[in-house]
Amino acid sequence: SAYKTAGKALGVVVRQIPRGLHKLGPYHIQNVNALHSRIKEGLRPFRGVATKNLPLYLAWFRFFDRTGGAAKPRQLLLDAIGVPVINTDL
Repeated sequence: SAYKTAGKALGVVVRQIPRGLHKLGPYHIQNVNALHSRIKEGLRPFRGVATKNLPLYLAWFRFFDRTGGAAKPRQLLLDAIGVPVINTDL
């Protein structure tokens, strides 16, 4: 499938949940649906994004999704240089 081809090209393992099932081991379709919903809602204020800028918008979304939208300047700088923000009390 196209997903498996893309996964192989990106070095990502693609797990397929058979039709009629909602869960396969630790993988649950609702986790994917919930993430998709949060991404759509997070990008809605931009009224669409250019494909070439999508990685930047997704990085923005990931940062604010992890920090709960209460980002402090130090967190923004650490994330910008690639230091993962785990403790939101920074």
